[in-house]
Amino acid sequence: MSETKFIGFREDIEIIKMVDEVAEARGQDRSSFIRGAIRRVLADLSFLPENSKKALGLKEAS
Repeated sequence: MSETKFIGFREDIEIIKMVDEVAEARGQDRSSFIRGAIRRVLADLSFLPENSKKALGLKEAS
């Protein structure tokens, strides 16, 4: 398992409320939802390998 590190950041309360609402609807906690969102953006920007993109359910680059 890879090493993890705690990070903190500030965000508008309305964004936090939306994140919490969507995370709950998906059966996730806030941290899991944000981790997934970060990974999807990194994959979209081609910073993750194709197998990681596939694991995230994203289409492979053509």
